[in-house]
This record gives sequence, structure tokens and C-alpha cells, in this order.
Amino acid sequence: MSDVTIKFNYYGQRSKKRAFSDLAVKNLILGAVKRGVPNSTDKDIEDVMKVWLKHARERLKKKDAGKNQV
Repeated sequence: MSDVTIKFNYYGQRSKKRAFSDLAVKNLILGAVKRGVPNSTDKDIEDVMKVWLKHARERLKKKDAGKNQV
């Protein structure tokens, strides 16, 4: 496991993970999505980011399991 996303959650609370919401990249993502989907709200985009971060460990484990089957 070496994916940096497993070291973050959205707010950085209730764990020793860092807060993704404090990073400048969060605002870049919000801006990029709003350009592509103009009627999206910050909350809609943030909710998707939260779920994506929440499942980072599972995605990484699945990716690593696939490498071991080669």
C-alpha cells in the first residue's frame, strides 16, 4: 500500500488522518468540476470527494490484489 489518499479524510477528524478540506487541491477540484458541470454545488462535489476518500483503502487493496494474481 503506497497510495497517499489513505492518509486523508475530508475533515481530518476522528482519526489521525490529515484534512483534505484544508488542501488547495480541493479548491482546484471544485473549480474544475463546476466548469464541466456548471449547475453542481460545492456540497454535491464535496459529498463525492468524501465518499471517494472514504473508500481509498478498499480501492488500494483491490488494486494490490489484482497485481498479485499476475
